[in-house]
Amino acid sequence: MSFSTILLLLTGLVAIYDFAQIHVLVKRAEPLRRDLGHFVAAQARLAISQQQLANISTTDSAAAMGICDALQDDIEQFRQDLSLLSDEHTDKDLDNYARALAELRDPGTAPNPTPRQQRLTAVLAARNALHMDFTNGINAQEQQLKELNATMLKTITRAVWLVITCVSIGMVFAMKGHHRLQNILIRPISKMTFTLESIIKDEPQAHHLPIQHDPLLNDLTDRINNLIDKQQVELDKSRQQLHSLQQAALTLVNVLPRPAILFAGQHEIFVANQLAWDMIAGEGGKSLLAHMQEAIAKGEDHFQSHGLHFRLNTLNPANDDAPAWLKLVEIAPGEETKDDAVNDDNAPSSDGAKAVTGKNNGTATKSTLN
Repeated sequence: MSFSTILLLLTGLVAIYDFAQIHVLVKRAEPLRRDLGHFVAAQARLAISQQQLANISTTDSAAAMGICDALQDDIEQFRQDLSLLSDEHTDKDLDNYARALAELRDPGTAPNPTPRQQRLTAVLAARNALHMDFTNGINAQEQQLKELNATMLKTITRAVWLVITCVSIGMVFAMKGHHRLQNILIRPISKMTFTLESIIKDEPQAHHLPIQHDPLLNDLTDRINNLIDKQQVELDKSRQQLHSLQQAALTLVNVLPRPAILFAGQHEIFVANQLAWDMIAGEGGKSLLAHMQEAIAKGEDHFQSHGLHFRLNTLNPANDDAPAWLKLVEIAPGEETKDDAVNDDNAPSSDGAKAVTGKNNGTATKSTLN
């Protein structure tokens, strides 16, 4: 396992741990918010009791007893809501507040009965002490929630950065993997495909494919390089055969007394003797060659160019082993009509090509063609 993979794995594990810790912190915050709600409710109820205590001094005894009973019920509610939250000091203040309310309601319960206003003052003092306890409890709960929220925010921030780091590392690895895959697999296969297409089209390959790191690709590369070598051998052999054939054909046409051209394929000149090259030289010779090729394509044994007639003699090979794509044609002067003889006097002249044509007292002459 590589170092980068280990780093990515550890980063992912830390991110998972942070998310688990965030879940725990959220669970811890729930009871704190609930307890804070109890303290706030008790504080609000205690604030209402202050107005009720202020009304005792202006009401009769029956109404005052009712207010005291209601406040005693509030104390019981405080004990239920804050049973798990109140400390020893708060419990003591609750007891003092309850005892002061009992003495205010029924003076006979006090060991030393005091006037009503003095008892009311004792109740207010006990209520204020309890109010301070509730305020301290709210402040403590808010402080815990504040610290918990700060820890949660810090953990969330770290987890987010870890996730961003994981994603970034993953993207870098993905890009590196893609680049490596291209270098190892995609690009070599593309080169192999291009080379195979060239081999199928019989296009010569000048270079071998490079050695690959992957064993399977390297084996395929060796096979393709072997095909390239075989293709090159066949190409060299074909070139040697073509050169030998060209030399033999040139020797053949050079011994002929008249202009002779060996055509190949689509009536292209393969070899020709010097007489033929002199005939088709220049602009006039190009026109003569075009008329000649047109006649050969039509299967005719004669053609006319620049007012001169020519006869085409197709020479058959001495054996059947000669390639079928070769055709040896000898160019001879053709017979003229009277109109053609008149036109010969008006035919344009040029230094391009010479052809053996016409009759002059039974003697063959050479005319210059445009």
